[in-house]
Amino acid sequence: MKLYIYDHCPFCVKARMIFGLKNIPVELNVLQNDDEATPTRMIGQKMVPSHQKDERRNQPQSKDLV
Repeated sequence: MKLYIYDHCPFCVKARMIFGLKNIPVELNVLQNDDEATPTRMIGQKMVPSHQKDERRNQPQSKDLV
């Protein structure tokens, strides 16, 4: 599992905390703020955090991750 985040994003911190508290291993991918291509390719818009379960399934929104 991969989690795409920004360093400065409070919603990303929330998502990281949930994975940490539940001891769920996740690969963190820190994106640059000007990287629009990666999140747009995955979910159709510039939005993080985004959780990628496999190559075809991406889940945006920190509230959905909880």
